[in-house]
Amino acid sequence: MLRLWLDASVLNAVLDAVQPTLNERNPVLIFSSSGFRLYGTDREKLTIVNAVINAQNDIKSSDPDTGYNDRKITMRLNMNRLTAICRANCPDFICIEVNQGEKTISFKAALDAPPATLKYLELPDSYICRPQVMELDYHATVKLPSTMFTRIIGEICCTGGCGKIARNVDPRLGESGALSVPDPEPSSLADDELMISVTNEGIKFSIRGYFVFVKRDEALSFKIKQPVSLTLEADLVERLIYASIQSESVTMRLYPEFPLRFQFRIDNGQMYIDSGNARIVGTRECTFGHQKYTVQAICDDGPSIKNPEAKKDVVCFDVAVIPDSGKSYCRIYS
Repeated sequence: MLRLWLDASVLNAVLDAVQPTLNERNPVLIFSSSGFRLYGTDREKLTIVNAVINAQNDIKSSDPDTGYNDRKITMRLNMNRLTAICRANCPDFICIEVNQGEKTISFKAALDAPPATLKYLELPDSYICRPQVMELDYHATVKLPSTMFTRIIGEICCTGGCGKIARNVDPRLGESGALSVPDPEPSSLADDELMISVTNEGIKFSIRGYFVFVKRDEALSFKIKQPVSLTLEADLVERLIYASIQSESVTMRLYPEFPLRFQFRIDNGQMYIDSGNARIVGTRECTFGHQKYTVQAICDDGPSIKNPEAKKDVVCFDVAVIPDSGKSYCRIYS
């Protein structure tokens, strides 16, 4: 048996953010006494989602049965049912109990409340491989307000004629921001491609002959070592609108021929979202589920759910979008 308490509002915010990106794929969840991690890919395996939510230590301290929590359980759950259960109960905190003997996981608002129970598929530790890591020095890192990012992606996708999600979203942006105008040069991009380019002057989003440009001084943070451009599928980036409206800021890290990493930050008073630099490991054989792939593996070396130096409970999720659809990538846990 394993029991942990989570902030219900943060759990719902993270599920709302990552569900559209996963596109009906069921994620892998790793539960421990310190919290849980969520890992998943979309159906095309072009987008990788990694989320970390820390347990509420102040609630756990009043739980008399925390002595049996020293274990880690890796499982796969139905994403739609998980989201429905968490939305149906709206307490401040939610108690999660995992029964390994019966292979069930229960969600309830209090210890004496009636639980909502799901069956789960337990996965072996070998399901997640742990190769050695190498440093990845990003060419550019740009941090934008989430309202600006939401408006840019919504505006340029709708202007380019491929916006499906953005038409239903009301992005908010203050007086600052960029103007979308026709590109003076003919676009060589396919209809469903979005190019993100970073130069010393700023960051540019281009699609179908239109572009949105954000000057360097309008970004919350702007670091560049050399100019870099990545081309992505527009609908994959558009799904990130759901994540951006849950967050305060969006950080983009660019490196040629590797995934463009989006990071989102949420601060609701008790928790915040943060994560460190992504790391790349070399090409190797990796078993993912019941299949074997030759992959370029990505390793997240962000704050751990067991980090003793964390003064606040930490919630982390990041999304890596793969620019080259001909390559396969998988998320590796450290």
